[in-house]
Amino acid sequence: QVRPRRVPRQHGALRVRGVLARAVGVPSLDGALAALGSCLAGWRRRAPARVVEELRGDYHRLFVGPYRLEAPPYESCYRGRGGAVMGEAAVEVLRSYRAAGLALHPDVRKPPDHIALELHFLGLLAGEEAALWRRGGPERLGSCLRRQESFLADHLALWIAPFSERVQAADGSRFYGALAAASAAYIATDLALVGALLEAVP
Repeated sequence: QVRPRRVPRQHGALRVRGVLARAVGVPSLDGALAALGSCLAGWRRRAPARVVEELRGDYHRLFVGPYRLEAPPYESCYRGRGGAVMGEAAVEVLRSYRAAGLALHPDVRKPPDHIALELHFLGLLAGEEAALWRRGGPERLGSCLRRQESFLADHLALWIAPFSERVQAADGSRFYGALAAASAAYIATDLALVGALLEAVP
């Protein structure tokens, strides 16, 4: 996410700089990125067609099916009773989208609490935040940051870790496992960063 270089209140600015400094070298994120780099380097010694075949197989086995999914990419599967798809978490996530003035495109066939849609929503909020930092607007900026913090704390931060663990445990190629681990580390860091930024705005 794009973050400001300077923020108005001095004590807030010091706190933000501290969080930013820690975010640059998060051990779990560094480790996941190193594992991802090692995986990519290993592909250079293999036939591209074999790599694609392996990735496609892992992707379907982990996230799509048609049989039992090793790592369902839906929040509802990690929260609530029974771990069923389209549970209460999906309803809550859809409510968050609507509160932000957004709606799923008619062509989207995924449940609203799919990991890709939740991360995309977070990216849209981050883009709005970046624009507000550039042109000013402290009241709207605070509202945008609070929306990010709420969505992170009430949704992504609650299930990204167990999702990542299941991906890593069942991923034969190690590629998706490294991506999931990096995502989990990023979400934890971003939640702390958004909280620090909230202290720096009126």
